[in-house]
Amino acid sequence: MRNFFSILRDGLFASIGVSRSFAHDQRGVTVIEFAILAPPFFALIGAIFETSLIFLAGQVLDSSIETSGRLIRTGQAAAYTVDNFRTAICNNTFGLFPDCLTNLKVKVKVINSYTAASATPPVYASGQWQPYTSCFNGGVGGDIVMVQAYYNWPVLLTFLNFQTSADGTHLLSAVRVFSNEPFGGTPSGAACS
Repeated sequence: MRNFFSILRDGLFASIGVSRSFAHDQRGVTVIEFAILAPPFFALIGAIFETSLIFLAGQVLDSSIETSGRLIRTGQAAAYTVDNFRTAICNNTFGLFPDCLTNLKVKVKVINSYTAASATPPVYASGQWQPYTSCFNGGVGGDIVMVQAYYNWPVLLTFLNFQTSADGTHLLSAVRVFSNEPFGGTPSGAACS
């Protein structure tokens, strides 16, 4: 008959043998390494993609303001309203801004001098839109005109904090200040504040 200590000894040595074989078993290591490394890797890929998309959208908006501002500078937008000018901007964004006509804030105004150019973003520190009236006053030939455009870009990976606002968007802006060419005519639009 076996005593208690012999049973304990045999069980202990048997469990040590199982532990040794388990410690040397290499099956499943790849799965565990992938589970550890995959989340940071995919977060990094997502961050690169999101950042590049935000920069691309900012450049497209800036380029669109440059192209559309040329219409004002040459007098071709003399009969435009703010909606016409917003449409001209949105037509140059290559469909990158799907709700451009409703969410793009535009302000075109005549200023006295280049040093008087001052653009204030239309959002509060909390990220919510301030009461912002889009307006269009392209002036006449020789006037100094400031064109401002703002768009809240929706951010997909908000947990990475791309300077996002409370509603999960990133403010894109583009501003141009230029002198109109001497085209004459009457002022277009109403005065903007």
